[in-house]
Amino acid sequence: MKDSIQPLTRYLGAIVRDHHVLVIRQRFHGTGHTFWFLPGGRMEAGETEEECVRREMKEETNLDVRVSRLLFEEPGHGGAYMRHRVFLCRTVGGEASPGNDPEYDPSEKGILEVRWSDLRDESDWEPTAVNDPVTYRFLRLVRERLGYLPGDTPIRAIRYEGAIVRVHHVLLIKHREHSSGKAYWLFPGGGIEPGETEEDCVRREMKEETDLDTAVTRLLLDEPESAPGSTYERRRTYLCEPLSGEAKPGYEPEIEAQRNYGIVEVGWFDLRNDANWDPLAANDSITYSRLQSVRRKLGYLLE
Repeated sequence: MKDSIQPLTRYLGAIVRDHHVLVIRQRFHGTGHTFWFLPGGRMEAGETEEECVRREMKEETNLDVRVSRLLFEEPGHGGAYMRHRVFLCRTVGGEASPGNDPEYDPSEKGILEVRWSDLRDESDWEPTAVNDPVTYRFLRLVRERLGYLPGDTPIRAIRYEGAIVRVHHVLLIKHREHSSGKAYWLFPGGGIEPGETEEDCVRREMKEETDLDTAVTRLLLDEPESAPGSTYERRRTYLCEPLSGEAKPGYEPEIEAQRNYGIVEVGWFDLRNDANWDPLAANDSITYSRLQSVRRKLGYLLE
C-alpha cells in the first residue's frame, strides 16, 4: 500500500454475520501495543471506495465480502487519519482468520487475532475493546446504525422502491410477519442511508432484497404513503433493469426489521394481464393499486 492515495481517510468494514461483527487485534508499529478495531486501511491508486474495502477485508481477515452501504463517517479522533468511513459488509466466502497487513514488515506480525463480537450484548466484547474509548464508540455506532440499540431505528420520510421489469413482468417480494404469520406482496425497497443518492439507495435495496444487480432507469411514481401504520410519508418508485444475478429472497440488514418479518418469496407478475396474479396480491387493495399504477406508467393500461 505504499502507493496509496487519500491518506487522510481510513476505510473500514463492519463485517456482520449472525448478529456479530468482526474485529481484529492489531499491534502498533514499533511500540508493541495492541488494540481491537474494525479492519480497514487506506485507498490505493485507482480504487473505488468499495474496491478498497473489499481488498482490506481480504488482506486483514481472509474473508471475501460484499460491501452493502456506508454506515457512518467519523473524525479521526487524534490518530493518523483525519476521518474514518465505515461500510457494512456481508461475507460471501472464506474463513475469518488473522491476515497480513502489507504496511507491516513481513517478519513482524501486525494482525494477531480476529473475533466475532455480539451486537446484541456488550458483555460479550473483549474488555480491552470496551475500555478503549475510540473502539467502543465505533462498535456502539455500528450497533446504533443497525438498530440494536433501543430507540435508534430511524423514522424515514421516503421509501425508495424498485420496479424491476424483465420481459413484460415486474418483480415483487413477499414479506411474512413473524408474530401473526400474515404475508403480503410489495415492491422491494427501503430507506436511504447517509451518503447515498436516490439511485444508490435503490440499487442497494434491490441487491439486498432480491440478490439482483440492477440499473436504475428513471423515476416512475412519487406518491403519498397509503399503507396504515407505515413509518414512511411518501414512496418513490424507480424503473429498474436487471443486469445480473438470479432473483431470490434476500435479507433485511436492520435488526428491527428482522424481528418483525422475513422475505420469504419473490415473484414475477405479468404486466400484460392481471388475471394470473397471485390472489394474495390481487386482493390486497394497496399492492393491487401500486401494480396498476406501474402498469399505467409503462403503457400497459390506458390513462
